[in-house]
Amino acid sequence: MAESSSQIDNMENVFAGGDCVTGPATAIRAIAAGKVAAANIDEQLGFHHEIRTDVQIPAPHLDVCPARGRVNTKEREAAQRKCDFEDIECGMTHEEACAESGRCLRCDHFGYGIFKGREDRTMVSLIINGKPVCVPEGTSILDAAARAANIDIPTLCYLKDLNEIGACRICMVEVEGQDTLVAACDNEVHEGMVVHTNSQKVRMTRRVNLQLLLSQHEVNCVKCTRSGNCKLQKLANDYNLLGAPYQKKLRPAPVDYSAPILRFENRCVKCMRCVQVCDKVQGVHIWDLVGTGSRTTVGTAKADSLSQSLCTYCGQCVTHCPVGALEERDDTDHVYRMLADPTLTTVVQVAPAVRAAWTEYFALSSGQAAPGVLASALRELGFDYVFDTNFSADLTIMEEGSEFIERFTHRDAYSWPMFTSCCPGWVRFVKGQFPQFAKNLSTAKSPQQMFGAVAKSYFAEKIGVAPKNLRVISVMPCTSKKAEAALPTMKDACGDPDVDVVITTRELVRMLRCSMIDPAALEESSFDSPLGTGTGAAVIFGATGGVMDAALRSAYYLVTGENPDPDAFTAVRGMQGWKEASFDIPGAGTVPHGGGQWTRQHQGAHGGDCLRPRAV
Repeated sequence: MAESSSQIDNMENVFAGGDCVTGPATAIRAIAAGKVAAANIDEQLGFHHEIRTDVQIPAPHLDVCPARGRVNTKEREAAQRKCDFEDIECGMTHEEACAESGRCLRCDHFGYGIFKGREDRTMVSLIINGKPVCVPEGTSILDAAARAANIDIPTLCYLKDLNEIGACRICMVEVEGQDTLVAACDNEVHEGMVVHTNSQKVRMTRRVNLQLLLSQHEVNCVKCTRSGNCKLQKLANDYNLLGAPYQKKLRPAPVDYSAPILRFENRCVKCMRCVQVCDKVQGVHIWDLVGTGSRTTVGTAKADSLSQSLCTYCGQCVTHCPVGALEERDDTDHVYRMLADPTLTTVVQVAPAVRAAWTEYFALSSGQAAPGVLASALRELGFDYVFDTNFSADLTIMEEGSEFIERFTHRDAYSWPMFTSCCPGWVRFVKGQFPQFAKNLSTAKSPQQMFGAVAKSYFAEKIGVAPKNLRVISVMPCTSKKAEAALPTMKDACGDPDVDVVITTRELVRMLRCSMIDPAALEESSFDSPLGTGTGAAVIFGATGGVMDAALRSAYYLVTGENPDPDAFTAVRGMQGWKEASFDIPGAGTVPHGGGQWTRQHQGAHGGDCLRPRAV
């Protein structure tokens, strides 16, 4: 046996190395040290990501895998070795390799045990589709199948950690010993369970459940914006549902086109995902089940329609809807009419987040996804001037930075703390859910509205065009921008809106597809000047906490006349829901992230100086 010095016990001057001394422990310690280093770097950068122990080490089955020593490899005979330079040892046979690989380290002492503290969890053994697996107690059948057996169980309503209620009944599986099928997403595994995820009974049940859903679904895919990217459509194709055995039961349901988010009731599958994300993430509680019996559906809980509710139009319900029951209002026809009118001059502004998001549909490489390609694509559509919203983001930072200093140095004259007002969803949230804090909002317009105001005044004068003949179109990542542009307070002196039309990234993609524009074939071009330039402060608007960081940096410069250290305000960045930090100049900052975070923690904001949730 080797000692800590690697000398062999009772054998002077004989040392051992490699596996003989340390085995795989060295590699595992190195991995653990790397994780610790990564966590320290993560903390230093202000991200504070949670590191999870996603790797599950199976429990040993001594009855089927008895304890064994190492496989003793055989050496070649000396008479054979002297004739060549091949390896001295013979390789393992297939059986020997299987036996050696069975000698795994179950103990987590050198891995996440060092990193997070050892976590003792009871392991559960079960069989899924004939495969023996071992997972921690409390794991759902759905997760056990995916993680331990690499088996995909179809779902429609499932949303991890938010919506695990088995409402769609598509994830049904068969468990031996039970007469009825069970939903895999909300049933936990237990010792000795035998699960079948693709038996004849399971397949037929899923087909029937899908057919029942389709009997109450408006199957007109060519009119739906989710066609080709719809979970229900994919499941229907996967299960070869060519006919409609059940009678359709659809009822007339008018659509409220006055709101930027549209709901088509006859497309809803009652999955509850919109309800859960609105309640648990955004904390606005707009959607809920309404009606009784066969008339049960999803609707606005405390208003007759979405436009009359306190909805912030954040768009999270649209993002999480698995079908086309919720979608943004399509305003592309208004844009086409403006582009076709020779008497109008069209100006388009592009938000920073759109410059990256629009490439997803076209699967462009990082080299092809340059902002200049987007500028060229917009010119191909027919826009006269193409600008970057970064310009007005810089204006916003200067306005809010100056206002922050004014309020900070005259606290007695203003309501405190001060909230930034860049996000219209956040502004609607405060005014709707906590109207007592409306006076704490900054008076500065959002970058979108500042751009519209500047374009229809300064820029219109520079190019010699009457403001009434100038049309400003915004390409934004947020549906709430549509509602903001329609506000009666966002108009010029003549009563015309500062921003005429707002389209989302998905609407822009549809316009490019309709115009047969292939971005991969376009050359880069620059944004127009002078409203097409911006600083680094504007670019970081797209990061969580970036607006706060930029505002504090601007305030620091306005007070001291010097630029702060680049990392001076990184404490306000990151993905945590609630962040607090204090700075010597000009003051302190408290930044909540997400409407739900503000709802749960707003009482702690009274001692802070500057708040803002994440723009969604």
